[in-house]
Amino acid sequence: MAVVVTVSTTAVDRVARDGRLLALYVMLPAIVIVTVLLDWLARRLVHRRIGGIRETMQRVAGGDLGRAPRSRGRTRSVRSCPA
Repeated sequence: MAVVVTVSTTAVDRVARDGRLLALYVMLPAIVIVTVLLDWLARRLVHRRIGGIRETMQRVAGGDLGRAPRSRGRTRSVRSCPA
């Protein structure tokens, strides 16, 4: 006596498709959020400080040697040498 078993893979295919869609729905917003956070951090930590350095360099290039550069955070005191 022979036994024939028929199994449908429709449910397995549906679970696989739903899993891929769920991963896509989670992955895209996560990529956007990480990109926005990295951009914000770069602007806050790098661009702003480089902008301050550039502004100071432009003032010095224009002949303004009387003011000390603006600083945030840790600084070391600098004495100017007489010219």
